[in-house]
Amino acid sequence: MKVSDIMIRDVYVAHQTDTIRSVLERFTEYRISGMPIVDATRRVIGYVSDGDIMRHFGKHVQPEHHSFASLIGYYYGVSVNEDPTPTERAAGETAELRKLISRASQARALDVSQKNVVTVGENTGLLDTLQLFAKEEIKKVPVVQGDRLVGIVSRGDVVRALVHKVLEM
Repeated sequence: MKVSDIMIRDVYVAHQTDTIRSVLERFTEYRISGMPIVDATRRVIGYVSDGDIMRHFGKHVQPEHHSFASLIGYYYGVSVNEDPTPTERAAGETAELRKLISRASQARALDVSQKNVVTVGENTGLLDTLQLFAKEEIKKVPVVQGDRLVGIVSRGDVVRALVHKVLEM
């Protein structure tokens, strides 16, 4: 079996000018956690994942900007001291957190993405692809024909196909 036998051909992609916010909206809408970034000719120029975005947010949102206890206090009205109340402090921290995340969300997804994207050709065998997943410690890989995106395949897709093939025997 080859990757082309099991790959998803209708791939959700980001474009080089897409913001983190627009990518996150697609992650939510399509229930995915990563996508290739392509240029106008569908050449893969990056891969952005939820982990890349979380690392980006981590650089912009420092622990002193918010605390779990303050957020809990804000939502549940828990008061520990009087000056300011946890609710007031949490409301201010939550507003500041929203501003920071909103600002960080305007960055281009390409700027936080992985640039050295591992890809496979559509004629790559499933065992070779499985070995690549293990070696590179990745979960999804864009499938290319030449240097143009034609599909995507996940580690789970490969494992399911191989197990199915073995059980057919």
